[in-house]
Amino acid sequence: MGPYGPLPTLPALNIEANPPQLDAQEDGYSDVLLGLSNIQPTDLSNITLPRLKYAVMLPSFVGHFPQLKKFLISYKCLVLDKDDVDLNIILSDSKEVGLFEKELVSLHERCPSQFGPTRLTESEQVDRSFLPKINLVNLYDLLPPQLQKQVTPDDTSNLLEIGGKFKYQGLKKLASAEKLDHDYCLWLDSEAMVVQPFHMREVFDNFVKAPVMFTSRIGITELQHGILRDALAILGRSQDSFGARYFNLESEQWIIEKEVVQDMFDWVAKAHESNFYDVYWNTPGEWVFEICIYYAHIAARKLETVNSIFTKYRVLETERELVRFGLAPVMKHVEHIGGTGFLESIGRMMVAPEYQPQLSNFMQYYNQRFQRIYDLEIGTREAMHKFIKETPLYMLICGTPDVITWWKDFFVFNEDGSYTIDETKPKDPEKYIA
Repeated sequence: MGPYGPLPTLPALNIEANPPQLDAQEDGYSDVLLGLSNIQPTDLSNITLPRLKYAVMLPSFVGHFPQLKKFLISYKCLVLDKDDVDLNIILSDSKEVGLFEKELVSLHERCPSQFGPTRLTESEQVDRSFLPKINLVNLYDLLPPQLQKQVTPDDTSNLLEIGGKFKYQGLKKLASAEKLDHDYCLWLDSEAMVVQPFHMREVFDNFVKAPVMFTSRIGITELQHGILRDALAILGRSQDSFGARYFNLESEQWIIEKEVVQDMFDWVAKAHESNFYDVYWNTPGEWVFEICIYYAHIAARKLETVNSIFTKYRVLETERELVRFGLAPVMKHVEHIGGTGFLESIGRMMVAPEYQPQLSNFMQYYNQRFQRIYDLEIGTREAMHKFIKETPLYMLICGTPDVITWWKDFFVFNEDGSYTIDETKPKDPEKYIA
Protein backbone atom coordinates (compact mmCIF):
# COMPACT_ATOMS: atom_id res chain seq x y z
CA MET A 1 0.00 0.00 0.00
CA GLY A 2 1.14 3.54 -0.71
CA PRO A 3 0.29 6.67 1.31
CA TYR A 4 -2.94 7.10 -0.71
CA GLY A 5 -4.04 3.47 -1.03
CA PRO A 6 -3.03 0.79 -3.58
CA LEU A 7 0.25 1.17 -5.42
CA PRO A 8 0.06 1.77 -9.21
CA THR A 9 -0.33 -1.25 -11.43
CA LEU A 10 2.89 -1.38 -13.44
CA PRO A 11 2.90 -3.43 -16.64
CA ALA A 12 5.29 -6.35 -16.28
CA LEU A 13 8.53 -6.22 -18.22
CA ASN A 14 8.83 -8.98 -20.80
CA ILE A 15 12.23 -10.48 -20.02
CA GLU A 16 12.11 -12.37 -23.32
CA ALA A 17 12.36 -9.05 -25.18
CA ASN A 18 15.82 -8.10 -26.36
CA PRO A 19 16.09 -4.37 -27.06
CA PRO A 20 19.30 -2.98 -28.62
CA GLN A 21 22.02 -2.64 -25.98
CA LEU A 22 24.60 0.04 -25.32
CA ASP A 23 28.16 -0.74 -26.37
CA ALA A 24 30.20 -1.56 -23.27
CA GLN A 25 33.46 -0.27 -24.76
CA GLU A 26 32.05 2.91 -26.25
CA ASP A 27 29.67 3.82 -23.45
CA GLY A 28 31.29 2.21 -20.42
CA TYR A 29 27.90 0.62 -19.70
CA SER A 30 28.15 -3.14 -19.38
CA ASP A 31 24.70 -3.87 -17.91
CA VAL A 32 22.53 -6.24 -19.90
CA LEU A 33 19.02 -4.80 -19.95
CA LEU A 34 15.81 -6.67 -20.58
CA GLY A 35 12.33 -5.37 -21.22
CA LEU A 36 9.84 -4.19 -23.78
CA SER A 37 10.20 -1.23 -26.10
CA ASN A 38 6.43 -0.72 -26.36
CA ILE A 39 5.36 -0.77 -22.71
CA GLN A 40 1.91 0.70 -22.13
CA PRO A 41 1.50 3.68 -19.78
CA THR A 42 1.12 2.95 -16.09
CA ASP A 43 -2.46 2.25 -14.99
CA LEU A 44 -3.28 4.85 -12.34
CA SER A 45 -7.06 4.54 -12.50
CA ASN A 46 -7.39 2.42 -9.33
CA ILE A 47 -5.78 5.08 -7.09
CA THR A 48 -7.98 7.72 -5.50
CA LEU A 49 -6.25 10.76 -4.03
CA PRO A 50 -7.49 13.18 -1.41
CA ARG A 51 -7.86 16.69 -2.78
CA LEU A 52 -4.30 17.93 -2.44
CA LYS A 53 -3.22 21.53 -2.68
CA TYR A 54 -1.04 22.19 -5.72
CA ALA A 55 0.89 25.31 -6.65
CA VAL A 56 3.27 26.69 -9.27
CA MET A 57 6.37 28.52 -8.00
CA LEU A 58 7.74 30.65 -10.81
CA PRO A 59 10.78 32.85 -10.03
CA SER A 60 11.35 35.74 -12.41
CA PHE A 61 12.86 39.22 -12.69
CA VAL A 62 12.39 42.36 -14.75
CA GLY A 63 14.69 41.14 -17.54
CA HIS A 64 12.37 38.20 -18.20
CA PHE A 65 9.07 40.12 -18.11
CA PRO A 66 8.57 39.75 -21.91
CA GLN A 67 8.95 35.95 -21.68
CA LEU A 68 6.80 35.85 -18.55
CA LYS A 69 3.98 37.72 -20.28
CA LYS A 70 4.06 35.29 -23.23
CA PHE A 71 3.91 32.39 -20.80
CA LEU A 72 0.92 33.83 -18.94
CA ILE A 73 -1.01 34.32 -22.18
CA SER A 74 -0.40 30.68 -23.09
CA TYR A 75 -1.28 29.61 -19.54
CA LYS A 76 -4.59 31.47 -19.40
CA CYS A 77 -5.65 30.27 -22.87
CA LEU A 78 -4.65 26.60 -22.66
CA VAL A 79 -4.62 25.48 -19.01
CA LEU A 80 -8.18 24.29 -18.54
CA ASP A 81 -8.18 24.34 -14.73
CA LYS A 82 -6.09 27.48 -14.28
CA ASP A 83 -7.98 28.56 -11.14
CA ASP A 84 -7.50 25.19 -9.45
CA VAL A 85 -3.73 25.53 -8.89
CA ASP A 86 -2.10 28.48 -7.14
CA LEU A 87 0.21 30.48 -9.43
CA ASN A 88 2.95 32.22 -7.42
CA ILE A 89 5.42 34.49 -9.22
CA ILE A 90 8.44 35.21 -7.04
CA LEU A 91 10.03 38.54 -7.93
CA SER A 92 13.24 40.13 -6.68
CA ASP A 93 11.85 43.08 -4.73
CA SER A 94 8.90 45.39 -4.20
CA LYS A 95 9.86 47.48 -7.22
CA GLU A 96 9.53 44.48 -9.54
CA VAL A 97 6.23 43.54 -7.91
CA GLY A 98 4.88 47.04 -8.62
CA LEU A 99 6.16 47.00 -12.19
CA PHE A 100 4.62 43.64 -13.00
CA GLU A 101 1.28 44.56 -11.43
CA LYS A 102 1.06 47.23 -14.15
CA GLU A 103 2.10 44.72 -16.84
CA LEU A 104 -0.77 42.41 -15.86
CA VAL A 105 -3.30 44.97 -17.09
CA SER A 106 -2.22 44.34 -20.69
CA LEU A 107 -2.78 40.58 -20.42
CA HIS A 108 -6.59 40.61 -20.24
CA GLU A 109 -7.03 40.59 -24.02
CA ARG A 110 -9.01 37.78 -25.65
CA CYS A 111 -7.18 34.62 -26.62
CA PRO A 112 -6.12 34.20 -30.26
CA SER A 113 -8.22 32.04 -32.56
CA GLN A 114 -5.24 29.80 -33.31
CA PHE A 115 -2.67 28.85 -30.68
CA GLY A 116 -0.22 26.57 -32.45
CA PRO A 117 -2.21 23.46 -33.45
CA THR A 118 -5.11 24.44 -31.15
CA ARG A 119 -8.07 26.23 -32.71
CA LEU A 120 -10.25 28.19 -30.27
CA THR A 121 -13.91 28.97 -30.90
CA GLU A 122 -15.26 32.50 -30.47
CA SER A 123 -16.68 31.64 -27.06
CA GLU A 124 -13.43 29.97 -25.96
CA GLN A 125 -11.44 33.03 -26.97
CA VAL A 126 -13.62 35.15 -24.70
CA ASP A 127 -14.14 32.67 -21.86
CA ARG A 128 -10.43 31.95 -21.49
CA SER A 129 -9.32 35.59 -21.72
CA PHE A 130 -9.29 36.15 -17.97
CA LEU A 131 -6.10 35.58 -16.02
CA PRO A 132 -5.99 33.09 -13.16
CA LYS A 133 -5.42 34.44 -9.68
CA ILE A 134 -1.75 35.36 -9.60
CA ASN A 135 0.17 35.90 -6.38
CA LEU A 136 3.08 38.28 -6.87
CA VAL A 137 5.55 37.52 -4.10
CA ASN A 138 8.47 39.68 -3.02
CA LEU A 139 11.52 37.50 -2.36
CA TYR A 140 12.31 39.65 0.67
CA ASP A 141 9.15 38.43 2.40
CA LEU A 142 10.30 34.81 2.04
CA LEU A 143 13.83 35.32 3.34
CA PRO A 144 14.95 34.26 6.82
CA PRO A 145 15.94 37.12 9.16
CA GLN A 146 19.69 36.67 8.69
CA LEU A 147 19.35 37.25 4.93
CA GLN A 148 16.76 40.01 5.29
CA LYS A 149 19.38 41.94 7.28
CA GLN A 150 21.60 42.08 4.18
CA VAL A 151 18.94 43.62 1.90
CA THR A 152 15.81 45.78 1.86
CA PRO A 153 12.28 45.07 0.61
CA ASP A 154 12.88 47.24 -2.47
CA ASP A 155 16.35 45.89 -3.32
CA THR A 156 17.69 42.36 -2.84
CA SER A 157 20.38 42.68 -5.52
CA ASN A 158 23.11 42.40 -2.90
CA LEU A 159 22.27 38.70 -2.59
CA LEU A 160 22.52 38.30 -6.36
CA GLU A 161 25.96 39.91 -6.35
CA ILE A 162 27.18 37.74 -3.48
CA GLY A 163 25.64 34.41 -4.42
CA GLY A 164 25.53 34.56 -8.21
CA LYS A 165 22.51 33.97 -10.42
CA PHE A 166 22.08 30.22 -9.86
CA LYS A 167 22.18 30.37 -6.07
CA TYR A 168 19.96 33.48 -6.08
CA GLN A 169 17.44 31.82 -8.40
CA GLY A 170 17.57 28.72 -6.23
CA LEU A 171 16.85 30.83 -3.17
CA LYS A 172 13.58 31.97 -4.77
CA LYS A 173 12.57 28.37 -5.46
CA LEU A 174 13.61 26.90 -2.11
CA ALA A 175 12.15 29.68 0.01
CA SER A 176 8.83 29.59 -1.85
CA ALA A 177 8.64 25.79 -1.54
CA GLU A 178 9.29 26.04 2.19
CA LYS A 179 7.18 29.08 3.08
CA LEU A 180 4.17 29.10 0.73
CA ASP A 181 1.14 26.86 1.12
CA HIS A 182 1.02 23.63 -0.90
CA ASP A 183 1.26 19.85 -0.69
CA TYR A 184 3.13 19.66 -3.99
CA CYS A 185 4.44 22.46 -6.16
CA LEU A 186 5.95 22.82 -9.61
CA TRP A 187 9.16 24.80 -9.95
CA LEU A 188 8.94 26.55 -13.30
CA ASP A 189 11.16 29.05 -15.11
CA SER A 190 9.59 32.10 -16.75
CA GLU A 191 10.64 31.13 -20.30
CA ALA A 192 8.08 28.30 -20.37
CA MET A 193 5.28 28.08 -22.95
CA VAL A 194 2.06 26.06 -22.76
CA VAL A 195 1.60 24.42 -26.18
CA GLN A 196 -1.71 22.54 -25.99
CA PRO A 197 -4.74 22.34 -23.70
CA PHE A 198 -4.41 20.32 -20.50
CA HIS A 199 -5.44 20.08 -16.87
CA MET A 200 -2.65 20.97 -14.46
CA ARG A 201 -4.24 18.98 -11.64
CA GLU A 202 -4.10 15.83 -13.76
CA VAL A 203 -0.33 16.19 -14.23
CA PHE A 204 0.17 16.67 -10.49
CA ASP A 205 -2.18 13.79 -9.63
CA ASN A 206 -0.40 11.38 -11.97
CA PHE A 207 2.93 12.26 -10.43
CA VAL A 208 1.64 11.83 -6.88
CA LYS A 209 0.14 8.44 -7.75
CA ALA A 210 3.42 7.12 -9.19
CA PRO A 211 6.26 9.45 -8.14
CA VAL A 212 9.54 8.89 -9.92
CA MET A 213 12.91 10.57 -10.13
CA PHE A 214 15.73 9.82 -12.55
CA THR A 215 19.48 9.54 -12.11
CA SER A 216 22.14 8.53 -14.61
CA ARG A 217 25.80 7.65 -15.08
CA ILE A 218 26.32 10.50 -17.51
CA GLY A 219 28.44 12.53 -15.07
CA ILE A 220 31.76 12.53 -16.93
CA THR A 221 32.80 16.20 -17.07
CA GLU A 222 34.24 18.44 -14.38
CA LEU A 223 31.17 20.66 -14.69
CA GLN A 224 28.87 17.73 -13.89
CA HIS A 225 31.09 16.62 -11.02
CA GLY A 226 31.10 20.18 -9.68
CA ILE A 227 27.30 20.45 -9.83
CA LEU A 228 26.87 17.28 -7.77
CA ARG A 229 29.78 18.05 -5.43
CA ASP A 230 28.24 21.41 -4.49
CA ALA A 231 24.77 19.93 -4.00
CA LEU A 232 26.00 17.02 -1.88
CA ALA A 233 28.18 19.31 0.25
CA ILE A 234 25.02 21.16 1.30
CA LEU A 235 23.42 17.85 2.31
CA GLY A 236 26.54 16.87 4.25
CA ARG A 237 27.12 13.91 1.97
CA SER A 238 29.90 12.68 -0.29
CA GLN A 239 29.76 11.71 -3.95
CA ASP A 240 31.56 8.49 -2.98
CA SER A 241 28.20 7.22 -1.71
CA PHE A 242 26.52 7.84 -5.06
CA GLY A 243 29.16 6.82 -7.60
CA ALA A 244 31.82 8.63 -9.62
CA ARG A 245 29.54 9.11 -12.65
CA TYR A 246 26.33 9.79 -10.73
CA PHE A 247 24.26 12.66 -12.13
CA ASN A 248 20.71 13.69 -11.27
CA LEU A 249 19.99 16.77 -13.40
CA GLU A 250 17.69 14.66 -15.57
CA SER A 251 13.93 15.29 -15.76
CA GLU A 252 13.02 18.99 -15.75
CA GLN A 253 9.42 18.35 -14.75
CA TRP A 254 10.22 19.62 -11.27
CA ILE A 255 7.31 18.58 -9.05
CA ILE A 256 8.31 19.15 -5.44
CA GLU A 257 6.75 17.65 -2.30
CA LYS A 258 6.37 19.87 0.76
CA GLU A 259 7.12 17.05 3.23
CA VAL A 260 10.37 16.22 1.42
CA VAL A 261 11.38 19.89 1.50
CA GLN A 262 10.73 20.05 5.24
CA ASP A 263 12.71 16.87 5.85
CA MET A 264 15.56 18.20 3.70
CA PHE A 265 15.68 21.46 5.64
CA ASP A 266 15.73 19.54 8.94
CA TRP A 267 18.37 17.09 7.70
CA VAL A 268 20.76 19.81 6.52
CA ALA A 269 20.33 21.74 9.77
CA LYS A 270 21.19 18.65 11.86
CA ALA A 271 24.04 17.55 9.60
CA HIS A 272 25.77 20.93 9.89
CA GLU A 273 24.51 21.96 13.34
CA SER A 274 23.27 25.16 11.73
CA ASN A 275 20.17 26.09 9.73
CA PHE A 276 19.39 25.31 6.14
CA TYR A 277 19.65 28.84 4.75
CA ASP A 278 23.06 29.51 6.32
CA VAL A 279 24.40 26.23 4.95
CA TYR A 280 22.90 26.81 1.51
CA TRP A 281 24.12 30.38 1.31
CA ASN A 282 27.60 29.89 2.74
CA THR A 283 28.58 26.63 1.03
CA PRO A 284 30.92 27.69 -1.79
CA GLY A 285 30.13 26.77 -5.36
CA GLU A 286 29.24 28.53 -8.60
CA TRP A 287 26.90 25.81 -9.86
CA VAL A 288 24.53 25.23 -6.95
CA PHE A 289 21.28 23.83 -8.35
CA GLU A 290 18.44 23.45 -5.88
CA ILE A 291 16.87 20.58 -7.83
CA CYS A 292 20.06 18.52 -7.55
CA ILE A 293 20.02 18.99 -3.77
CA TYR A 294 16.38 17.92 -3.65
CA TYR A 295 16.79 14.84 -5.86
CA ALA A 296 19.93 13.68 -4.04
CA HIS A 297 18.11 13.99 -0.72
CA ILE A 298 15.32 11.70 -1.94
CA ALA A 299 17.79 9.15 -3.30
CA ALA A 300 19.78 9.05 -0.07
CA ARG A 301 16.85 9.02 2.34
CA LYS A 302 15.12 6.27 0.34
CA LEU A 303 18.08 4.00 1.12
CA GLU A 304 18.27 4.72 4.84
CA THR A 305 14.63 4.93 5.99
CA VAL A 306 11.35 3.08 5.62
CA ASN A 307 9.41 6.34 5.94
CA SER A 308 6.66 6.32 3.30
CA ILE A 309 7.57 9.89 2.35
CA PHE A 310 10.57 8.40 0.56
CA THR A 311 9.75 4.73 -0.06
CA LYS A 312 6.96 5.65 -2.47
CA TYR A 313 9.48 7.15 -4.92
CA ARG A 314 10.95 5.06 -7.69
CA VAL A 315 14.55 6.14 -8.28
CA LEU A 316 15.34 4.99 -11.81
CA GLU A 317 18.51 5.02 -13.85
CA THR A 318 17.74 6.88 -17.06
CA GLU A 319 20.00 4.75 -19.24
CA ARG A 320 18.24 1.54 -18.24
CA GLU A 321 14.80 2.93 -19.03
CA LEU A 322 15.83 4.43 -22.36
CA VAL A 323 17.37 1.12 -23.43
CA ARG A 324 14.18 -0.71 -22.48
CA PHE A 325 12.28 1.51 -24.88
CA GLY A 326 14.66 0.68 -27.74
CA LEU A 327 16.51 4.00 -27.67
CA ALA A 328 20.10 2.79 -27.20
CA PRO A 329 21.06 3.64 -30.82
CA VAL A 330 20.25 7.36 -30.35
CA MET A 331 21.53 7.90 -26.81
CA LYS A 332 24.92 8.83 -28.28
CA HIS A 333 23.42 12.14 -29.44
CA VAL A 334 23.22 13.19 -25.79
CA GLU A 335 25.73 11.24 -23.73
CA HIS A 336 28.90 12.90 -25.03
CA ILE A 337 27.68 16.53 -24.88
CA GLY A 338 28.76 17.06 -21.27
CA GLY A 339 27.02 19.19 -18.67
CA THR A 340 23.54 17.80 -19.32
CA GLY A 341 21.43 14.81 -18.39
CA PHE A 342 19.74 12.47 -20.84
CA LEU A 343 16.22 13.69 -20.10
CA GLU A 344 17.15 17.37 -20.07
CA SER A 345 18.40 16.96 -23.64
CA ILE A 346 16.18 14.12 -24.85
CA GLY A 347 14.93 16.28 -27.73
CA ARG A 348 18.39 16.00 -29.30
CA MET A 349 17.59 12.36 -30.04
CA MET A 350 15.07 13.65 -32.59
CA VAL A 351 18.05 14.06 -34.94
CA ALA A 352 16.97 10.51 -35.80
CA PRO A 353 13.25 11.19 -36.43
CA GLU A 354 12.41 7.53 -36.96
CA TYR A 355 12.79 7.09 -33.17
CA GLN A 356 9.98 9.55 -32.36
CA PRO A 357 7.49 6.75 -31.50
CA GLN A 358 9.87 5.21 -28.96
CA LEU A 359 10.63 8.61 -27.45
CA SER A 360 6.94 9.37 -27.14
CA ASN A 361 6.30 5.94 -25.58
CA PHE A 362 8.97 6.58 -22.99
CA MET A 363 7.60 10.03 -22.09
CA GLN A 364 4.02 8.68 -21.90
CA TYR A 365 4.96 5.79 -19.65
CA TYR A 366 6.58 8.06 -17.07
CA ASN A 367 4.04 10.91 -17.40
CA GLN A 368 6.68 13.38 -18.56
CA ARG A 369 4.51 16.23 -19.86
CA PHE A 370 6.83 19.24 -19.49
CA GLN A 371 10.05 19.12 -21.50
CA ARG A 372 12.93 21.26 -22.67
CA ILE A 373 13.70 21.18 -26.40
CA TYR A 374 16.84 22.97 -27.50
CA ASP A 375 16.35 22.77 -31.25
CA LEU A 376 12.95 22.56 -32.95
CA GLU A 377 14.59 22.09 -36.34
CA ILE A 378 16.60 19.02 -35.44
CA GLY A 379 15.45 16.05 -37.53
CA THR A 380 12.24 16.62 -39.51
CA ARG A 381 9.49 19.13 -38.72
CA GLU A 382 6.81 16.45 -38.90
CA ALA A 383 8.58 14.21 -36.37
CA MET A 384 9.14 17.11 -33.96
CA HIS A 385 5.49 18.13 -34.25
CA LYS A 386 4.40 14.56 -33.51
CA PHE A 387 6.77 14.37 -30.55
CA ILE A 388 5.13 17.44 -29.04
CA LYS A 389 1.54 16.75 -30.08
CA GLU A 390 1.25 12.99 -29.73
CA THR A 391 3.32 12.34 -26.61
CA PRO A 392 1.66 14.70 -25.59
CA LEU A 393 3.91 17.43 -24.23
CA TYR A 394 1.83 20.13 -22.61
CA MET A 395 4.49 22.68 -21.86
CA LEU A 396 7.94 23.45 -23.26
CA ILE A 397 10.21 24.76 -20.55
CA CYS A 398 13.58 26.25 -19.65
CA GLY A 399 14.27 28.51 -22.62
CA THR A 400 12.74 26.47 -25.43
CA PRO A 401 12.66 28.37 -28.76
CA ASP A 402 9.44 30.09 -29.88
CA VAL A 403 7.38 27.07 -30.88
CA ILE A 404 4.23 29.11 -31.66
CA THR A 405 6.09 31.10 -34.34
CA TRP A 406 7.68 27.86 -35.60
CA TRP A 407 4.22 26.37 -36.13
CA LYS A 408 3.07 29.54 -37.92
CA ASP A 409 6.10 29.54 -40.21
CA PHE A 410 5.95 25.94 -41.37
CA PHE A 411 2.47 24.48 -40.67
CA VAL A 412 -1.07 25.02 -41.89
CA PHE A 413 -3.67 23.61 -39.50
CA ASN A 414 -7.11 22.83 -40.85
CA GLU A 415 -10.45 22.93 -39.05
CA ASP A 416 -10.78 19.14 -39.13
CA GLY A 417 -7.47 18.75 -37.24
CA SER A 418 -5.40 17.80 -40.28
CA TYR A 419 -2.35 19.80 -41.24
CA THR A 420 0.23 20.32 -43.95
CA ILE A 421 3.91 20.98 -43.39
CA ASP A 422 6.48 22.79 -45.49
CA GLU A 423 9.66 20.74 -45.09
CA THR A 424 11.31 22.59 -47.99
CA LYS A 425 11.83 25.97 -46.32
CA PRO A 426 15.50 26.25 -45.31
CA LYS A 427 16.40 25.78 -41.66
CA ASP A 428 17.31 28.90 -39.70
CA PRO A 429 20.35 28.02 -37.55
CA GLU A 430 19.55 30.78 -35.05
CA LYS A 431 15.78 31.32 -34.88
CA TYR A 432 14.65 27.99 -33.50
CA ILE A 433 17.63 26.97 -31.39
CA ALA A 434 17.72 27.83 -27.68
